[in-house]
Amino acid sequence: MSVNRRRAFLEGMTKKPGREKLDCSDLALEAGLSQCAELSGQMIGLAENQQTNGAKLALQHNVGLDGPVVVPPYKLEFPQQSARSVQTVTTSSVSPNNFKSKVIFDEIEAELKKNGAEYVKKINGIFCFRLKLGKDEGVWIVDVKNGNGSVKFDPAGTGDVTVSMYDEDFLQLMIGDLTPQQALFQGKIKIIGNLALAMKLQQLVPDEVKSKL
Repeated sequence: MSVNRRRAFLEGMTKKPGREKLDCSDLALEAGLSQCAELSGQMIGLAENQQTNGAKLALQHNVGLDGPVVVPPYKLEFPQQSARSVQTVTTSSVSPNNFKSKVIFDEIEAELKKNGAEYVKKINGIFCFRLKLGKDEGVWIVDVKNGNGSVKFDPAGTGDVTVSMYDEDFLQLMIGDLTPQQALFQGKIKIIGNLALAMKLQQLVPDEVKSKL
């Protein structure tokens, strides 16, 4: 994970709404999250040019501001899930109606029709979601960068960030039953591209909509 991408990840995790700078408590959290992000990236093969091939174990050491020392170990428990997430095949005959996650994209499209300009201003990016269902893969492009935004099912589509998951896992993530941390640690998500944009993923579905799903 590059320095800029890691910094963007940390700012998305630690900045509180309405605040322009990180305070001391945020910086302490940032240090721990930085190590967490780096080691987790190593475990699932997303550390780019810093990747240690075959990494399965890691140890984090962090000293808090008031003296406590935290030394959590990391172990890759789901290597088969990490590997399976990249084995995707796109076919033009796949129907979006076969995917449970279609309801999520329908809700996102409805939100964009109501408040698209606001979402574009706030998020400013294009998401490419590659969702696996059995041997099939469905690809949705959520454009929250141009005009009032749009959603389309497009096997050939691309985005500023690509999120690859299994259909069921993505549904659980978007309704809040699976946290981003759990998805990352369990190898249920692969992110390529703009990591800072990926941190805005759950903003696409308001809490009041999640509660209906």
